[in-house]
Amino acid sequence: MTAISSSTTSSTSTSSTSSTSTSSSSTRTITTTSTPLPLLIDRAEFSQGFSRLLITFNQRDTTAGSDPDCATIFTADTMALLGSSPSCTWKATHRSLDVALGQQPTVQPGSLLETLPGALAPERFGSLTATVETGEAVVQPHAVVQASPLILQACGRVLVSAVASTGSAGRGFTVVWSLGPQSTVPLAQQLQATVSAATELSFEIPTLEFFAAVETTKATMGSSFYSTDIKLEFVVEITNWLGVSDQASAVVQLEKSDVPILIVNPTSPFHRQIFNSEEVKFSVETRHADTSCGTQTAVETQNIVVNWEYRDESGAWMDFANSALIDVDRRPGALCFDPFSFAANSTHHFRVTAGYANSKATQYNFSLSVAAAPPVVRLVAPSSVSTECNFGLNASSSFDPSLPLGTFADLAYRWSCVDQAGGDCGLPGSTGAQLDITGNQLDAGMYNFSVQVSRGANVAEALWQLQVSSGNRSVPVAFAMPFSSGEAVSTQVGLRGAVRAYVQTSTGCFVPDGWAWSFALAEESGSFLSFLKTSSVVDADGLTLSSSDFPGSALIPGRRYVYWMLQMETQEEMDLLQSQLPESLTEAVARGARVVESPPFLADGPPSGGLVQISPPHGIALTTSFSGKTTGWYDEDVDSLSFEYYLLPLRQNITLSVGDGGSLAIDGTFVPPMVDYTNSTSPNYWAKLGGSVGGTFLANVTDPSAALWDLQIAAGSYVMAVVARDRLGAVSAAYAPGPLVELPAGGVTADMALRFLDLALARSDEFPILHTLDSIASVDVITNNSAELVAVIEKQTEAVGAAADVMGPSMESLITFGDVMTRVLPTTTASAEVTATSSAALTAVTEQVSTAVETALDVSLSFQGVNPAAGLSLLRATSAVAESFQSVNSSTVEREAQTAKLQTLFSKLGTALLLQLADGQTTEIASVASDGTGTELSVFKELASTAAEFGITSLDTQIPGSALGRRLQSECNSLAVQTMTFLRSNPFSYLFESDLGLNRYVHPNATVSSLEIKRCDTLLERSNLDPPITMKLPLNPAVGSPPDGYSFEPACVRLDKQEGLSQAWTSASVTWLLPSSIEATSIECFSTESGGVFAGIFLPVLLPQTSTTTQTSQTTARGQNFAAFPSPQDEGAEGGFLAGSILAGFSLVTVCGIIMWQVYQGNVSVARPDLSWMGKPCFRQTAPLKPETEMKPDVKPKQAWAETEEVVLQKQKQRDAEENFWSWVTDLTQSSPSRSLGQPGPRVMTPGVRGPPLPPLPPLPFAVWQQSDKEEYFNNFAEELRQSAPPPPPKRPALGSVPKPPPLPVERPMSPFPPYVNAYRIEVRVHQDFLDWANDFPLVPVAEEDASPPPLPPPLPPKAWAAVDDSDDVGYPSPIALPNPRLWQQQAASAASKARSVAKAALPLAMPSMPSSPPPISASPAKASAASPVSPLPPTVKAGSMLSMSLPGQQPLHPPVPKGAPSRASGARTPRGMMESDRNESPPTPRE
Repeated sequence: MTAISSSTTSSTSTSSTSSTSTSSSSTRTITTTSTPLPLLIDRAEFSQGFSRLLITFNQRDTTAGSDPDCATIFTADTMALLGSSPSCTWKATHRSLDVALGQQPTVQPGSLLETLPGALAPERFGSLTATVETGEAVVQPHAVVQASPLILQACGRVLVSAVASTGSAGRGFTVVWSLGPQSTVPLAQQLQATVSAATELSFEIPTLEFFAAVETTKATMGSSFYSTDIKLEFVVEITNWLGVSDQASAVVQLEKSDVPILIVNPTSPFHRQIFNSEEVKFSVETRHADTSCGTQTAVETQNIVVNWEYRDESGAWMDFANSALIDVDRRPGALCFDPFSFAANSTHHFRVTAGYANSKATQYNFSLSVAAAPPVVRLVAPSSVSTECNFGLNASSSFDPSLPLGTFADLAYRWSCVDQAGGDCGLPGSTGAQLDITGNQLDAGMYNFSVQVSRGANVAEALWQLQVSSGNRSVPVAFAMPFSSGEAVSTQVGLRGAVRAYVQTSTGCFVPDGWAWSFALAEESGSFLSFLKTSSVVDADGLTLSSSDFPGSALIPGRRYVYWMLQMETQEEMDLLQSQLPESLTEAVARGARVVESPPFLADGPPSGGLVQISPPHGIALTTSFSGKTTGWYDEDVDSLSFEYYLLPLRQNITLSVGDGGSLAIDGTFVPPMVDYTNSTSPNYWAKLGGSVGGTFLANVTDPSAALWDLQIAAGSYVMAVVARDRLGAVSAAYAPGPLVELPAGGVTADMALRFLDLALARSDEFPILHTLDSIASVDVITNNSAELVAVIEKQTEAVGAAADVMGPSMESLITFGDVMTRVLPTTTASAEVTATSSAALTAVTEQVSTAVETALDVSLSFQGVNPAAGLSLLRATSAVAESFQSVNSSTVEREAQTAKLQTLFSKLGTALLLQLADGQTTEIASVASDGTGTELSVFKELASTAAEFGITSLDTQIPGSALGRRLQSECNSLAVQTMTFLRSNPFSYLFESDLGLNRYVHPNATVSSLEIKRCDTLLERSNLDPPITMKLPLNPAVGSPPDGYSFEPACVRLDKQEGLSQAWTSASVTWLLPSSIEATSIECFSTESGGVFAGIFLPVLLPQTSTTTQTSQTTARGQNFAAFPSPQDEGAEGGFLAGSILAGFSLVTVCGIIMWQVYQGNVSVARPDLSWMGKPCFRQTAPLKPETEMKPDVKPKQAWAETEEVVLQKQKQRDAEENFWSWVTDLTQSSPSRSLGQPGPRVMTPGVRGPPLPPLPPLPFAVWQQSDKEEYFNNFAEELRQSAPPPPPKRPALGSVPKPPPLPVERPMSPFPPYVNAYRIEVRVHQDFLDWANDFPLVPVAEEDASPPPLPPPLPPKAWAAVDDSDDVGYPSPIALPNPRLWQQQAASAASKARSVAKAALPLAMPSMPSSPPPISASPAKASAASPVSPLPPTVKAGSMLSMSLPGQQPLHPPVPKGAPSRASGARTPRGMMESDRNESPPTPRE
């Protein structure tokens, strides 16, 4: 780390620059000129183990793109040297071109490279040429041979491979195979020709060929055959293209027993040496003995026993279960230990014994040596200081990697200092992590500091060089880097933290406010790379500068880089420096910058140069075993590479077929796909690939010993990918088209399917089992009878359980498991015939899959949860389980248990997703079919303190803070909301057959939603929430048609469990706001429970009866219209009903007389429209009046009738009649005769018109309200409303005020309704304001001699939120249900609106609470109480007050049996995804 100041260094720049900078202390002018040079190639050399070419130019090419096509740069001859499909990338800000060689390159040292004219330089300069130089040390190959199995019987296949060999120098090896001296000669003579003919890195000796060679050897050796160890030594010699060779061998031994012996093969090294901070694995693979030679009996039904033993360095063998070690691998043939499972400097031994229960077993021994990693020293110190400044050296960031993260290390520190001559600095010793030095304590000069950091016997040391200067008052700048000096940093992964620099200030050493600072990245040699984004924070100790910017793609792997901290005296000077980038450190200093340099790091590139091969390239589903191998990779630490194999769907415009000689023919040009293997949210993630079906994971090879693998693959055309991953996490992929997996002709037999399932089960690994299940699901299994079908399903059930029992927690395992389960269940469902036996087997496999999914979720919960891709895969699997449950006939009790299990699965899936979420983040996954059925899952996570203060808003759900509680466990600091939506796939469909609650109104294919609030891992359950939870739910179509006398209304319901009974849908604990539009598809609901299952449905509401409770009726005559309004009935006044009927009849005669008199006088003329449509119920109207065109703001409405002279005259008559309106009403009421009191009949109000005076009428006993009385009454009413509804809590917007009483009717034209097509004009002669007033405040008949004040009017609509106090436990106010259901009638344009003044309130109407169960329909609905409230009074309304009174003429809800509902007795179901209304040709509009 060095610092260079402009006061001590000067240089002439090579670029044309002219700048002037001025500060308070000095003025500096720099002017340089030069002649532009043409772009030239300085050097072309091999890099990264001869897998790449690096072409360096004399200057930056500012005209080229970031990732150019190599074919646009180089000539055809040069492209041929580079191999097929090379790639080019600019590095070091377009000064170096990195060329990744393609397949089968031929370029060598001395080859000539040539660019196209004008490709990189102006065409006048011609082509650029360069000769390739070596640039790399000669690559030494390392041969590795594997043979499988190591112990085999005569009836066995031998697989030999050298694919784990390294050092190919970016190209293929030349391979020579032979049999070594350890081979038994007679057997070697039989197999020598086959071995010598092999020229690839792997080959096999087929079972029958090996069996024949053994039989011949047995005959040749005679009796000595049984007394001699029969062995084969396979020797390989590999040579890379540079001419360097290496050899290796492997030995297999023949087991001479005729009894079948389990094949056991080690898949990990026999000896491992690790640090105690590393993970370690030991494993073997088991396979059934090969009995295809005909000399042995089948072994598929025999039990396999695997047993592990353990002993330490000096102990005796013990059963592993009795040791204190914890194995985290769930496979019986493997052991896996987490980091820090073993003490440092210890030795351990393991022994595995595997075999059939009643036959000879195979045994292998493994050993482990554990060492302790030394401490890592992280030193923060300046590189140059002034003699007057205080400064410090700090090593507190040092750590001991042999201890778990977060463990107190108790490190010891020892500091020392020597001057340039080697003498002691004379500083007082320090044993702490900080060494402080004051100003003038050191003279000017160079000093070497050292610090030793130790814990016990483990010691590490760091050296630091410091320049002390006098006179320049250089402020100390110390770097704090997330890497040690010289440590490798991945150019793909980046740094593990931000880079920081601390500017240390002290007395006499301060930082002027105007100074500007910036980080930059450069090569250690001094070549400038780029400026970095820099942030600064001023604190008490000085200035802290930081940067997270890391341009890794511009770095050249293998080179060392440093960070610069550049300081200029003004921001203007810094801006100028950044606008004209310096070429080097020397130029930056010459232009006035003070530069401090950090310790260097080594750029570590991702793996490169690899190839993947498929064996065989084509085959048959289930019957062919496929494998893959990869070679040619280069990395800085190639031995640490691990490999992951994937199958990707072939989505290119190419076709795979079987060519001549059995090769794979490709019709078209294969282009490697763009796939992301690290970011699970990317649309190109391997499990998604932008579509519903993504890739499939095959195998994970973490050690060369496990490089031999094979699997069954489902039918299809694929692309095989291998992903190489280095120790820093960087990845690179290689692709090859294939394999082509074809369907077996005629399908496969049940016996064949059973055999391959048994072979997969013997391997005790999830991937062979899952891929075998997937292969069977892709082919037709031919069965002769139901017994064979059941046998296959039962074996699949066993395989599903076995895969779940051995599955690991990796995302690859979870994704593969979920995808295969999704494909397996529909296949078994489709193949199962409708028989009792097959149905039971199908139920069993579905139950097993559900249990397996739960096991997978439990595994993920115990580890790291699931990412969105794995969550989506498991969501699909769980949805497939739900569909399979729906497809089988089960009892209600069984269905309820199955649904409860599904709820558990979805809840655990949400919890697993939450484990990978940070606070404030949301994850949404969905599995939706083409018909709209499916599931959606959303989870949101928030800090508990934040949620309790501000509540939680997630999608369409709002949860007030008071619902979450304020007293949380100290160790629990997170809250989460999980929302699950079942789209047209109601999991509680079995409740539709029940008469409990409102079950009959929630269709089996309805959309329902569940809500869960979780506090860490615990479900939060709270009741009586105030304010409630707000949800927006989809509104399901109505079930069937409403019965006569009823209309469908939107409502919210919640699933509840009745006491002592099953579950039922109920409206208890929920309220809602009616949608504002007939076309609404959702409804806003409020729940006082903290969770549950909810749905938006339609419930039938009893319409008012014509005789006594008709809301509005119309009679059309020649003379005029009139409207009859109901009056409130006195509950229990049975005797007055008859008197009221008599009074109604008298009134009717009086009205008819008035009408006839007016008609006779010719004062009213009304058109005669066709009103036949009014005879139909409103909700059954099949052809409602609709606007002719959609109204637009700038379009004038087109009337449905013309303005004739007669119409104009009628309007004039109406205006004249309104002038005498109130006079006529007063005359009418004062002239009515007296009647006895009783149940009042309808009130008749007939508007007056111009013409002869009316005949005298007997006075009616109606109390007349004066204007002053009305105003006084309404003011009292408003005051009571304000007292019962305090203002909302602070920080919440006002929700509206109490509406003022309407004024006396004055001349005011009504707003015109939209024009209608085919409509008739009907004149309404009664003043509309009077109708509103009369409707809201009905007149009550009283006796002349004992007139009493009029009754209190009905309450105004309460606010949607109840008033709340300002306490800590109160958030939002809670909703109040209005006891006034609104009738949804499209004919509202021609009907008097009973709730017109209510509709003028500030808030929308709320639907009343529904009964918990539908009572039977009353035989005489008219006898139902018309004044009974349909919901309890809010707690803020006092009994007996005006607000507590019920609306007149209102009926409680009596949901009847809907028309068209399926018969529950028959047990018939509507097909999944189709609503009942979908099956009707002309479904009714629910809310008409």
